[in-house]
Amino acid sequence: MHFVILLIGLVIVGYNLTLNLGVLLKLANYCFNYNTLDKYWSTFFKTCVHGKALFSTVISFIIALIFFIVLAPIILISGIVNKQKIKEKRESGLFFEYKETESISDNKMFYNNASILGYGNIELKVSGKIRVDSLMLIMELKKHSEDNGNTLQYDIMQDIKVGKEVVNVPILLNMNNVAYPLYFIYTDLHKKQYLKIRERMLKNSIDETLYFSALQIE
Repeated sequence: MHFVILLIGLVIVGYNLTLNLGVLLKLANYCFNYNTLDKYWSTFFKTCVHGKALFSTVISFIIALIFFIVLAPIILISGIVNKQKIKEKRESGLFFEYKETESISDNKMFYNNASILGYGNIELKVSGKIRVDSLMLIMELKKHSEDNGNTLQYDIMQDIKVGKEVVNVPILLNMNNVAYPLYFIYTDLHKKQYLKIRERMLKNSIDETLYFSALQIE
């Protein structure tokens, strides 16, 4: 009996470790590709730390620490050597970075082009917090989809191939098997990034990109 319990425990730990290792590899790849460690630990603690899986969490933390020690000097040196190239890559819209809270005036509503989904005007207040705004938008879109008999799926921080480049999309919506890259825009840099990546996508047959912006786009 004790052997069976031990075996079940090992299977559970192994399963959790496999999931966490997959997240860590994807996170390390993201940090390396975009030369940033900004989201490393916050993402790790959000996705890999589980109170009911203490043993696998501790092992995952050790692995995450090793990854961090390896990545940190590489990213630091690359940031110095390839400063201009990294700046151009960031401005190109290949990936977006968001602060935990963006400075936004009170009672501001998002400008958006969500009408391309066929739901008419979608009103959403700007909180300036990417997690809150994302959650509120997804809830609103799910409601509209259910009311109209549509299927809606989404992925967060999803990599897609656009021409020869890999683009990290903040939210990739999939409605009735049609993909829509979706961007939240809070700053002038975000606006510049969005306009550049939209142009790149149009040139590569991705005709529809969604935006919810604190700044007027068109």
